[in-house]
Amino acid sequence: MEWGPSVENVRHPQMMALLRDLVEGNGRVNASKLLGVSYPTLARAADTGRLTGRMADALECHLLRDVRSSADE
Repeated sequence: MEWGPSVENVRHPQMMALLRDLVEGNGRVNASKLLGVSYPTLARAADTGRLTGRMADALECHLLRDVRSSADE
């Protein structure tokens, strides 16, 4: 029995879009620093379109920091 799209299937395109935006706006080296991941980890995700658990968590934390920052303003 299928209940519809999984959370991962919905979350992945959003996280990849965030990753692309960060890389385009900051470059790969600075994006990896902003996310707190190594450059190879970021480059692998950007090149393959696959997110490791660590990369997905880093993107989610970055997104939450932005939301909190916006709410504080």
